[in-house]
Amino acid sequence: SSRFGLPIVVATSFPRFPSFLVHALSSMAKKRGCWYHVKRTVMKVARLTTVPVPLWDLYISYRCGRFPIEQPRMVDYAVEALSRDKQAAETCAAGKSGGSSASSGGGLLRRVPLGELPPKPPNTTRFVIVSDTHERHREVALPEGDVFLHCGDILMSSSLTSQSRGLRVLRDFNDWLGSVPCQERLVIGGNHDWALEKLSEDEQKELLSNAILLHNRSKEVAGTKLKVYGNPHSRGHSHNQAWQGEPQVAAAQAAEADIVMSHFATGEVKEAVLETPAFTCRPLLWASGHAHEYHGAFEQDGTLFVNAAIANSRYEPIQPPIVVDIMNTEVRADRHDKQPLTLEASACTL
Repeated sequence: SSRFGLPIVVATSFPRFPSFLVHALSSMAKKRGCWYHVKRTVMKVARLTTVPVPLWDLYISYRCGRFPIEQPRMVDYAVEALSRDKQAAETCAAGKSGGSSASSGGGLLRRVPLGELPPKPPNTTRFVIVSDTHERHREVALPEGDVFLHCGDILMSSSLTSQSRGLRVLRDFNDWLGSVPCQERLVIGGNHDWALEKLSEDEQKELLSNAILLHNRSKEVAGTKLKVYGNPHSRGHSHNQAWQGEPQVAAAQAAEADIVMSHFATGEVKEAVLETPAFTCRPLLWASGHAHEYHGAFEQDGTLFVNAAIANSRYEPIQPPIVVDIMNTEVRADRHDKQPLTLEASACTL
């Protein structure tokens, strides 16, 4: 089943090798039902060496698409502003009915042209959320907001090429961050961001100077009492394994966060965060990415889970940013006790 692996490795080792031959080998492998084994063979060989930068740039140009010029720019926005009062009422109603509440579907988000995004309601903070830009950040059009959240996978696959290339892309990403039309910018890494994980904490901060990195840390949004906690953990089986060990959750940082951002909202991440002893209430918003095909929203027990992956399953940067408005919390004494979390399979994919 791996008979096509070596030819593909050889073919992709030379930038000028005819691309149609690479496609032909791939097509032959797929038709024979052994594409998975071919990919594993290619990855095993590739990890033994560092893919040359020009070759990797060529691969990225082929693998990651561009936003179609003729396609209108869109944005998905939450039709209702999130608030502690609304969450408390819904949680109370769920408790009286004897179970947790969950909902999903098109009613939570509405897709509109970028220029027709409704103005934010009074006394709210607007969050503009993206994830999984995979080196196509300059293809993303963003609306104005107060806080920008990027939930990881800035890079494509930095584990297979040189560290210098990863740093080059991260510097360009930082320059782009400087143009994001939001007052605050919060970023976490993802499993593709090995070049970022290799750096020390100080080096990470210096490299991404136009944002605040929330790696197992929290930040209170300026002018509000809204607390954001970030964690780069995810899980998967690919060769991209940055921050994919056991989730590390600092109780003091996660405690009473209104917004949680993680690269992947897996059950174990939710348990680690929500079972933190100091966590006395559920977050209003949980932002993530990682699973490109699950772009959208899911609401459970008063928490809105959003997957804001910009890249689709073909790594085309065509999925829209997600905008969520949250009522500003003026005091923290009105927090209600947290309710048990029901980890349903559908919720874990967001």
